[in-house]
Amino acid sequence: TGAVKDAPAGDSLTKNVDTAQDVVVQEGAVDDTKGSSSKAETPPIKQATVGQLFSFAETRRTRFLIALAFMAAFVSGLVFPSMAYLFARVFGDLSGDVATLDDFMESVRNMAFTFMVLGGVLFVSMSAQATFMETAAVHMTHSMQRQWFQALLRQDMAYHDIRDSTGEATLITTYGNKYRKGVGKKLVAGVQYLITFLGGMAYSFYASWKNALMVLAVTPFMVLTALFLVQMNTSQSARANASYAKAGSIVATAVRSIRTLSALNAIPRVIHDFADATLAAQEGAVGQVWLVGLATGSQMASLLVSFLVVTVFGTW
Repeated sequence: TGAVKDAPAGDSLTKNVDTAQDVVVQEGAVDDTKGSSSKAETPPIKQATVGQLFSFAETRRTRFLIALAFMAAFVSGLVFPSMAYLFARVFGDLSGDVATLDDFMESVRNMAFTFMVLGGVLFVSMSAQATFMETAAVHMTHSMQRQWFQALLRQDMAYHDIRDSTGEATLITTYGNKYRKGVGKKLVAGVQYLITFLGGMAYSFYASWKNALMVLAVTPFMVLTALFLVQMNTSQSARANASYAKAGSIVATAVRSIRTLSALNAIPRVIHDFADATLAAQEGAVGQVWLVGLATGSQMASLLVSFLVVTVFGTW
């Protein structure tokens, strides 16, 4: 501000704009230095244990719902290995010697009825696991929000003087939604897929250990492509935030120095700089999209390679 006051009255508009830009940059640099020092002093947040995660299941009814959800997920996970077993058995019967057409149609009808039963079991079990776990998640979220609010009100006035209590109060809803999504149907879906994986591995070794070993030989490629896809999806938002960091700093510093910029008629210059920053961020974000496509295609290719190995080696 002092630099602006000491400037001669006859300076051109361009010099005033440059001076205002210097003021904005210096203020932003001071704020960034303060922010980086405060971030460096912040201790890392410890991850919650499994016991702490389910510690908000206070009532017996909530714990009973969780147990029912896990049992339903176990049943859902066993359905797919059972389908693999029935597929192999039915196709073995169909490929064998069939005496008459009636025998062939009888095998087809048995296969259709069997898969209808499995589809009904899967429908009931997946509906039950999602319903029970989502209900338990709502109860645990309510308990977590209530305990958080009680802990916030128990703090003394010194705590509220150094912390933004208003902001922390609004975080109760935000973190509550994240907690509900984490312990809801996604959790039991993970249990279901784990049971499916273990059951499928057990049946594959039981049916043909040679084919199972051949598929396991392709598994590292499948795991690497899946990890690559997960890494690209999870880091996509982080890359976008980093790309727009410069544009965000321009907006923040412009809002803090809006009076100075208005007095010196420097707003068009700030808009031009913001447009350049967002354009660079857009080009940087679009330039990484092809990696997401490559990861998706690699995962599909790994699945096709595994099918090829099973088909070729199994028939040979």
